[in-house]
Amino acid sequence: MPCDYKDYPANWKEIVNAILIRAEFRCELCGAPHKEEVLRPFHFPQKWESKFCGQFLSSGKKVKIILTVHHINANKKDNHPLNLIALCQRCHLKLDMKQHVENRKKNKEK
Repeated sequence: MPCDYKDYPANWKEIVNAILIRAEFRCELCGAPHKEEVLRPFHFPQKWESKFCGQFLSSGKKVKIILTVHHINANKKDNHPLNLIALCQRCHLKLDMKQHVENRKKNKEK
């Protein structure tokens, strides 16, 4: 889903770059490397295990990691560095899954 930048401050790209530098261009949950291709398993593990995320595996789907910046408290206006975390797509989706499910239910009701 594309990002709607109207909800972010004018200097958002600078903020993102600072968070990526702080994270050493790796997902802060699983360690997946930014802009590199890795093999990932085809499913989310039942139990959250970071070793399945950023590690090079012998089988799975080849994906290019693109890090994003996540607001921990879900408030897009709170851009304090302690509220921001660099995440790969998989970790970001996992953290936001409950919100995505709730949004889908609301949209079905309309």
